[in-house]
Amino acid sequence: MKIPKHVIFILVAILLTGCRTVTEEDEQSSDTTITPLESTREILEPTTSANSTIPPTSTTTTSEVQQWQLTYVSDKNSGLHGIYAINICNQSPTQFCQEESSLLLEFDRPISDIDWSPDGQRVVFVSEGNLYIADWDGQNIIQIPSQPGSEFAPQWSPNGKQIAYIYVSDKIPAQVRICNVDTMEVRRVFNDVLHPKRIYWLAGGGFAYIAPISDVDRTEFINIVDSDGMIIQQFPRNPVEFESLLDMDYLIDTQKIVFSAVTRMPSLGPLNDIYAINESENINLTNGLGNNLAPTWSPSGFWITFMSNRSGNYEIYAITPDGTDLLQITHNPANDTYPVWRIFR
Repeated sequence: MKIPKHVIFILVAILLTGCRTVTEEDEQSSDTTITPLESTREILEPTTSANSTIPPTSTTTTSEVQQWQLTYVSDKNSGLHGIYAINICNQSPTQFCQEESSLLLEFDRPISDIDWSPDGQRVVFVSEGNLYIADWDGQNIIQIPSQPGSEFAPQWSPNGKQIAYIYVSDKIPAQVRICNVDTMEVRRVFNDVLHPKRIYWLAGGGFAYIAPISDVDRTEFINIVDSDGMIIQQFPRNPVEFESLLDMDYLIDTQKIVFSAVTRMPSLGPLNDIYAINESENINLTNGLGNNLAPTWSPSGFWITFMSNRSGNYEIYAITPDGTDLLQITHNPANDTYPVWRIFR
């Protein structure tokens, strides 16, 4: 596979009575038609009950303090695949609690590309090319309607009502699709975007996505577009220095961008590094030490978290945007991957 809260019973009922998605026939028409997808609905139970001690939002009040967790994927529990969380010490934006991570969700298949809903109560993730939604504690796992092919890079909308993602198959080039979480209808957007890799919602209805200029010029850009799909900015600076852009994160409040890219070093071959963009240049934060992927801004913008195999296997690291402070967050013999921040009350 090339990897975001509503009443559950209503959602399950919708799935059982007619989930709808884009068909291959739709690709032959300029109008996107929504048609039923009967054979791929799936409602799953978690393989084990989650053991996190963090209470759900339904028991909290609006006066309670907003909390942050750094979540990540790991198969450290006897080969089962789970989403784990690390708390921030005393609500400090600069300190991680060096304690045992709490298990939020466990799954019997590989997990990648996780993203949390804006209220932190639901998570979307990828497993074996399919998208799943689950409650924060691993309950009520539901598959999003799918077709033969692969779905990856899911992102919740700012209002928590939609999920954007990339779809690709042997017959259909990569597309940007959006799933309405209430109705489970799926539609294609940005029909003229060629070979998109990642899609991100921005405030005010805009998007950011990674895609090449054309089929002829495969130089890739991070494109910032308005709600009508018009490109208003492109990054990074000097894109020709990168063989490929892999992933990115956009801090909405400050419009800061961090991305991972493949660069080719004459003596070392291709390397995956993390870059931050300032006003005039791309700042290499990892400098060829292992493969470095999945960069994510902390909510405060103080840290950039990422996964790296510089120690032999993949662990979670945090670094400041100027590259001066580096912190290893996890220390497990298993691979720890896909760090994403969860914000909740």
